[in-house]
Amino acid sequence: MLFIESVKNVFLKWKDFSTRSSRAEYWYWCLFHFLISTSFFILAKLPSVGALFLNLAWVVGFLVFVPSLSVTVRRLHDTGISAWGLLINLLPILGNLIFLYWMIKKSEAKDNYWGKVPAK
Repeated sequence: MLFIESVKNVFLKWKDFSTRSSRAEYWYWCLFHFLISTSFFILAKLPSVGALFLNLAWVVGFLVFVPSLSVTVRRLHDTGISAWGLLINLLPILGNLIFLYWMIKKSEAKDNYWGKVPAK
């Protein structure tokens, strides 16, 4: 799955919390989110229009929150873990490392409770 296709797919499936997402889709979404957020916060440093871009950064952050949560849950499903796995992030450091491992690890090679193996 390519960058543009991944981002488009996340926006199209923003309310789907019950299927699976590939590793590529998740990480391309993370890259997109990072680039957009960084761009707005860099532009927020401009003296004349900084406040405008800072406010826009908050609006964009709000608009991509649910799609980000959705693709994360679908990625957890792809590795065979329930959405409750998000709660591991409440454990400082160790929980974050375990969560990162889950996001990096390969998809389950077979169909699971949450659906068929996603397209690469």
